[in-house]
Amino acid sequence: MRDRDCLHRFLFEHYPIRGHIVHLDASWRALLEHREYPAAVRDALGEAVAASVLLAATLKFDGTLSLQLQGRGPMHLLLAQCSGRLGVRALARHAHDLSDAAGEDSVGEGEAASASEMPVGAAARILDNAFSGTGPEPWAKRRNLAVLAGDGTLTVTLETDDAGQGVQRYQGVVPLTGRCLADCLQGYFENSEQLPTRLWLHATQAGAAGLLLQRVGQDAATAPFGAIRRSADLDPLEIEDAWRRAQLLGDTLKPEELHDLSSRELLRRLFAEDDLRLFEPSPVFFRCRCSHDRVAGMLRALGAEEVRSVLAEQGQVEVCCDFCNRAYRFDAVDVERLFAAGPSPAGGETLH
Repeated sequence: MRDRDCLHRFLFEHYPIRGHIVHLDASWRALLEHREYPAAVRDALGEAVAASVLLAATLKFDGTLSLQLQGRGPMHLLLAQCSGRLGVRALARHAHDLSDAAGEDSVGEGEAASASEMPVGAAARILDNAFSGTGPEPWAKRRNLAVLAGDGTLTVTLETDDAGQGVQRYQGVVPLTGRCLADCLQGYFENSEQLPTRLWLHATQAGAAGLLLQRVGQDAATAPFGAIRRSADLDPLEIEDAWRRAQLLGDTLKPEELHDLSSRELLRRLFAEDDLRLFEPSPVFFRCRCSHDRVAGMLRALGAEEVRSVLAEQGQVEVCCDFCNRAYRFDAVDVERLFAAGPSPAGGETLH
C-alpha cells in the first residue's frame, strides 16, 4: 500500500548519504481544485511542489521555501512554496491566461517568443506536446521544461522568521538548463556549491511524488543520526563509489514506481543490499496563507484614493487569492472602516 500525503526521511547507515521521499495525494488534488491547467503545466507544477517539499525537508527552519521559474515560453511563471511545517501551495501562469492573445501562427520549439507575444493556438500546441524525446529510460517521456518555459531562470528563495532577528531572506538564481526540473535543480546545487544532490520527480492528475538523494559531510551524516561507522573509518574512495552507485540505482526507478510504491517498498526495490534507516513520516498538506487581514493590509498599502476609485467604478472591491481562488469583497462601509482603523495584525492561514 503506497503512502499518502507524507514525507519520509531515510539515511544510509554506513555512508554519509541521506534521502527523502514524498507522496502527495489529497493535498495535490486540493491544490488542483482551484485552477484548471493543461496537462503539461499541471505535471510541471506537481513536480515543483514535490521538489519544494524535498528541499524544505533538508533544512530546519521556520518560514517558507519557494521555487520560482520564470521564462519566455508558454508557461511563463511557476511558483511552488513549502513551509517549514510542510504546508504547500502553488500556482502557474501560461499563455492560456492571456486574454489579448489570438491567432493560430506556429512557433517552433527553439524560438524564444515571450508569453505575451505568443498566440494562444501556438502556445496550446506546445503545451500539449511538450515531451522530452531523449534521456535515460525510463524517464524519456518527461515533460520538456525547455519547451514549456523557454529561456528563463530558476530562483530558490528561503524566507525565515527568526524571533530574534526578524525576517531573513536567502536567494539563489540560476539559468533554466536541462530538460526537466530535476536537471535544473541539480544544476542549482552544483552552481551554488551546495551538497551534491539528485532528484527524481513525477506528477500526474492523480498525484505527485519525488525522491531526493544527498551526499552530506561525514560529520553531518554521523552526528544527527548516530551512524554505525565513525567518520574517520570511512574511505573517501568508498564513499565516492557508494554515492555513484546510489545515483545509478536511482536512475533505474520508473516514474510509475515512484508514484505507486510505498517508501519502504521503494527503498527495498532500489537499495536492497544497503543498510538503511527509515524514519517516521511527516504529514504534508495544502495550506494557503491568505486571510482577510492580509488582504486588508494590501489594500491599505495601495492607498485610499486608488481603492476608493475602484469602489466607485465597480461598486465593491474584490480581491481573489491567486493560490486558492478565495474571493475577498469589501463594500463602501468596509473600505471606510479600512482606512479609519489602524493597521491590524496578519490573520491566520487558510487550511485545506
